[in-house]
Amino acid sequence: FLWLHFFGPHEKLIADLGFTAQEPRIVAEYDRDVERTDRAVGSFLDRLRELGAIDETLVIVHADHGQNLGEHGYVGHGMRLD
Repeated sequence: FLWLHFFGPHEKLIADLGFTAQEPRIVAEYDRDVERTDRAVGSFLDRLRELGAIDETLVIVHADHGQNLGEHGYVGHGMRLD
């Protein structure tokens, strides 16, 4: 059993700034963070292939929630996921 946790595509708040002031940066960084995480997962799967273990491995990819990036006037998660 191996559990890999990727925190990349998640807002990274700066403590001294209010959330609203950080919204443009959060939205701008999101796609890059998703791409970086996608590459990391791809590298892991490539390594399983190199080791000959991919056909004997169950890989489950999941997320804990969605992310609003300005839809309905909201940036963040936990609310308004419609």
